[in-house]
Amino acid sequence: MSRRISFLLCLLGVAFPLFASAKQMTTWDFVHKNAGQWDIAGLDDVTEQSDGIHIQTSHDGAIVHTLEHPQSIDALKINFASTPPNRINFLWKVQGAKSGDTIQQLPLSSSMAWVDGNSIVVDLTIAPAHIGTPEMIGFVFPAGTQTTIQTISSISYNFGEKILGGWLSFWKFNDFGPRTINFLWEPILRFTPEGRTALFLTEPPVGWSSTVFLTELLGIVGICIMLWIVLRGGEEKFRRGASAFFSFALCLWILFDIRMGSELLRNVGTDVQSYLLQQVGNRKFRVYGNFYDALLSSVPALQQKPRFAAMSDPSLQSRILYETYPSRPIENGESIVGVTTWFVYQQPDITVDEKGDLRSGDTILAKGGRILQRFDSTSFLYQTP
Repeated sequence: MSRRISFLLCLLGVAFPLFASAKQMTTWDFVHKNAGQWDIAGLDDVTEQSDGIHIQTSHDGAIVHTLEHPQSIDALKINFASTPPNRINFLWKVQGAKSGDTIQQLPLSSSMAWVDGNSIVVDLTIAPAHIGTPEMIGFVFPAGTQTTIQTISSISYNFGEKILGGWLSFWKFNDFGPRTINFLWEPILRFTPEGRTALFLTEPPVGWSSTVFLTELLGIVGICIMLWIVLRGGEEKFRRGASAFFSFALCLWILFDIRMGSELLRNVGTDVQSYLLQQVGNRKFRVYGNFYDALLSSVPALQQKPRFAAMSDPSLQSRILYETYPSRPIENGESIVGVTTWFVYQQPDITVDEKGDLRSGDTILAKGGRILQRFDSTSFLYQTP
């Protein structure tokens, strides 16, 4: 018993430093003149203003800052006074490096950086280059940049927070959309809150594969068990080791199955609550909203003649054609002569005036008709005599 207690105490002593330091954030505030010394390289015009530091340049250039206390950086947030620039690179110099060629530069691509209002948020834990513990950081702005930076924040997390972040990321479900009916991404691991926020902003989602991670974990456990069998020896140890290995593999399988099954059940439950259990007129289906409600209630009127007009997003045309067959919507450029029925879905520029004329801006599309059904403020079924 005493040996086990000693082992646990040693394990706790080793693990404690990994969890001891919490999230750290350093903010350089250009609005309140609390940003320290930033050096300018190659930029035409950099001026301090009341709303931040204004940058305007016709050449590529950078602002750089030497960190007083170098630390690892897991995420960045750059606040601008207005819309952020389209392109910006992050550069850094590894701690202890002497020569200038050790300065590294990384484009903040959409896979690791995204725009949040007037801010750019960056998850550096998935950067293709290892950031390490930089002693100098900076940002490169391309020619033509005209922007005002208000604040720059660097964020670092301890080992325990990253483990928790990976676990929460494992259970983060994909955004609910049409294709999630029969396709799901595997769980993707991102280890920071910033990373989890942006997990499904790109397709495919960028991060660490949970399948690869769990497979490698199973392999490590298998190697440890094999070493234990070799060192201890004996048939009994072999049976116990094999049993432990397959039990662990079964646990991982069940965990993965629960995770993927939960996402499927989430999707089914949402469809049931928002569509199947709702009355006609109140049903909403995923990203289509009330489209199917509006279309299906319009089908009898749309099928009265071989042709009708459908004014909607082009991506919906094939669905309209499917539901209204054998009648069909007129195609782009086809004459509207003889068309008496118009299905308008979420087209704010198409209206019906007090005379009953259907208008697209100043253009009259049809005259003397009436709205048969209105589905929302920008969707309706219109028909002329």
